[in-house]
This record gives sequence, C-alpha cells and structure tokens, in this order.
Amino acid sequence: MTNPDIHILRYDSKYKESILSLLGYLWRDLDETQQRELFTWRYLQNPFTTNPVIYLAIHQDRVIGFRGFVVHHFVKGQSEPFPVFSPADTIIHPDYRGKGLFYRLNQSFFEDVQFPGMNKGIILNLSSNEQSTPLNLKQGWQATDGLKRFGLRFSFRNTLLIRSGLGNAEWPKTSSIQGRGFQIGIGNTPRTAELAAFYLRNRPQNRLTLLRNASFYRWRYDDESGCYRFVYHYRHGELTGYLIIKKLSNTQYLLWEYAAINPQVLRRMINKAIQKLRIPFLRTWVLSANDSKWLWKCGFVAPPTRLWQLLGKIRLPVLVRPVKERYQEEDFILEGLDIRSIENWQLFLSDRH
Repeated sequence: MTNPDIHILRYDSKYKESILSLLGYLWRDLDETQQRELFTWRYLQNPFTTNPVIYLAIHQDRVIGFRGFVVHHFVKGQSEPFPVFSPADTIIHPDYRGKGLFYRLNQSFFEDVQFPGMNKGIILNLSSNEQSTPLNLKQGWQATDGLKRFGLRFSFRNTLLIRSGLGNAEWPKTSSIQGRGFQIGIGNTPRTAELAAFYLRNRPQNRLTLLRNASFYRWRYDDESGCYRFVYHYRHGELTGYLIIKKLSNTQYLLWEYAAINPQVLRRMINKAIQKLRIPFLRTWVLSANDSKWLWKCGFVAPPTRLWQLLGKIRLPVLVRPVKERYQEEDFILEGLDIRSIENWQLFLSDRH
C-alpha cells in the first residue's frame, strides 16, 4: 500500500545535503568530499542537460529514496542527436525498503514530460545488477541480445614485475614512441579537440553512437586523480587512433574507450600501452560481433566460463526501452534500427555510469 506521506518529486537543490547523506549508503568506498564531487560532476555539470534527471522520495522533509539518470546525446550517422537516459544511481534508505519506492521513482520518470525530445528518448541501462534487472523488466525494459561480457589481455612479463615489486613504481605520466611511419604519444590529459574531431570523422555511420564532442571529453575526463592515460597514434602528423585507459589498481586496468582507423593501429597502440604503462591485466567490454572482430585481433580473449562461475559472476544483458510510459512495438525502432539489437549500438565502458 502506498504511503501518502511519502512524496516523489524531481530534483530540488534544497535537498542536496539530504541526498548526499543518503548516497553515503551507496558510495561507501568514497569519503564525503569524493561523494560530493562525484554527485556534482555526474548530475550538475553534465553538458547534455541543464536540469538534473533525478527523482527523490521524500518523507518528513528527508530524502529516503534516490533515482538518478545520466543524460547523453546519441546519433546515427548525420541524424539529429537524441537523448539517452542511463540509470546510474539508485538507493532506498534501509528503513524504507520493500515499500515499492523503486517502482514509484521509475514511474515518476515515465510520467515526466518537462525536458525536450522526450518522445524520441531511449533508456539505456548499462549498470543493472541481479537485484534491479528483474524490477526493470517488470516496468517495460527489454533485454537486448547483448550480454555484458569482458575481453581480457594478460601480460605475463608485467605480472612477474608486479609480483617481484619491480612494477609498482609510479604510473608513467608521459611517454613517446617513434616507429616506422608512426608516432605514439602517451599522456595524462585529454586532447579534447583532437579526440572530438577524430571521433566525428571515424565513428560508425550505421550504428547508434554517443555524441563524443569536445564538451563531452572535457566533462567526462575532468578528473584530477590521475587514473586515466590517453594514448594517441599519429601517422604523418595526423591522428589515426586513440585509447583511454583507466587504472583501478596496480593489477587491474580497463580499456575505457578506443577508436582507430583499422585493427592494426588498434593492436599497435594496445601493445605499446601495455609495455610502457606496465599493465599486467587489461579488460574491456566485448558486446557486439564488431567488438569481437577487432579485439580478438588485438590479443584479447574471453574469460573461461568456469572461472566466471567460480567467481559467482552472472552475465546480465544490456536493457533498453523507449522513454514513453506506454510504448508500441514500433517505438523500439529508431532511425531505422531496432534498439534491442546490440549490433546497432557502439558502446564502451566509459558510457556506463
């Protein structure tokens, strides 16, 4: 039964401190300053919206439920950008769980028509877990034919260096490699204009891709922790590929996003980055057949199914649905593409929140 004393409303800055207090249950690995910075960056500084897409459950003037969506713009070819809403953070106060608040927070989103382009929008869920996936499916999400699975690159040499203590030196900030007809530069700051121009020229024209413009790169990598390295591949002074690598620990690294004019350039960048940055273990998403085609050529392998089972990992699907509360079958077709086919998307780990 719905509690009439619990109200659902859109984000109001007067509740910011109460929101941060509740998010402390979710972001336990961050201190208070980091929690505040993450909230501000993810929801208040997002260049794709001026009105945070956040829904709150309020009881006695206190936030007891939070559901936040990160807004991105996606495009197909030269089409007009359309909004994609990615569920990022959901938390219900422990004293109020099991009361249907997750459903009510979602419902408020579906009923909200305050932001432009709503009827063309898509909800793309890249971070659903074992608990939220069944609840989302009950509210109209559909599973794509793509499972969230990883490809792995392993360096035996760098693993030995780490275990011997020789590989634990400070992560190199810059490096330069000169080869036959190519140059590779590694740095700790994004060259936003170059990245945006390259991605605009080389993004797949027949797939739905995130609008990676200069504003996106400035916002996405406005990070002072030093956890990113940017690898640039040039031929005759022209950018022909890039990698963005995120460091989780001395042994765990993520290929956060990448682009290249061909698989050979991508393989060269990955090989040189693993060597120069002393990466023992690099992983990335392999969602589509196109991902597989390129990444397997770069030495990535699928983790053994038995190992995944021993670790208790379950491969969950990417979820999608039209943003309309009541949709028709044709609403799953956008720019002539069925959004339930993972082959119609280009998605990277950096697209997940």
